[in-house]
Amino acid sequence: MADLVVVHSGGGGYAGYMTSCGVTVVADGTAAADERLDHALTNDTALGVMRYADAGYEEALDEVAKKDVPYIRLG
Repeated sequence: MADLVVVHSGGGGYAGYMTSCGVTVVADGTAAADERLDHALTNDTALGVMRYADAGYEEALDEVAKKDVPYIRLG
């Protein structure tokens, strides 16, 4: 649903050792853009919380429970 997704490798001291992504969403005031913006911001943040919860961090597990973040145990 994003207008542009960029995948790039590393940078600085990590060149070649990691891959990361960035999401760009054009917020032009339309309902479609509103939906894309909501998905991009909500899901990106939720994925970060889920990663910490999966690693067992209590604070992240508490947030998952309090905010009803969909969470699947991966490991």
